Amino acid sequence: MTIHKASKDPVLIKKIALKIWSLRTEIEEVIRFRLKEAENREVSSPPLKDLIDEYQGNVSPQDIEAIFKNLSSDEEGEESEEEEEEEEEEENDESSEDSGSNLVIQRTPQIPEEKITRGKTLLSEINMEHIYLFAEDSFIEGKNVVIEFLIPKMFSLNAQVIHCRKHSMSSRVISEQKLPYRACFKFTFLKPGEKSLLRQFLLSIEPEKVTVQQAEDQEGSGEDDDDFGELDDLDM
Repeated sequence: MTIHKASKDPVLIKKIALKIWSLRTEIEEVIRFRLKEAENREVSSPPLKDLIDEYQGNVSPQDIEAIFKNLSSDEEGEESEEEEEEEEEEENDESSEDSGSNLVIQRTPQIPEEKITRGKTLLSEINMEHIYLFAEDSFIEGKNVVIEFLIPKMFSLNAQVIHCRKHSMSSRVISEQKLPYRACFKFTFLKPGEKSLLRQFLLSIEPEKVTVQQAEDQEGSGEDDDDFGELDDLDM
């Protein structure tokens, strides 16, 4: 992997933690929340038109309606949940942010932990088209996913899996194989404003330059020379 080859200045490498789930899982959780909300309000059928419009770039209306019917059947066959769980469901409410002239829909559905894949990436491996990352689970090529960036101001982007393969055990990029899969995703910018969110993020978090003197001091400190420097403590 090439790191900062375009610059002669050493930089501090930015590590970014990620959460990844399938787009279908997100839709299922949004619809499941709406079903419970409709039940509490004694509404016969929750609206789906806005979801169909929102996800139409990657999911057909028929697929969304099929998910709705399946979840409706499951809900009818189950006993009522305790009311205390309803407070936790507040996290499923959709929030919107104004990014320039675009309205950005950022959902925060309560995704089950078993359906979330953890990952990490480097700032140098994100551009306006692709993101390269390390992940704890594998992904099927062509699968539509949602990536949540775990930074102080969290945001999520839609993407499609380009490739994913087992990472070589001999690689020095990671010290432990806690994240054994190497993947490349292509951003799909499914929702209006996602491209603006990514652009603002890349512009706001620049790699910090390290002075030449600091670099020379580190070289003479007696520590083992390692071409990957801070990459060794990725703890993946």
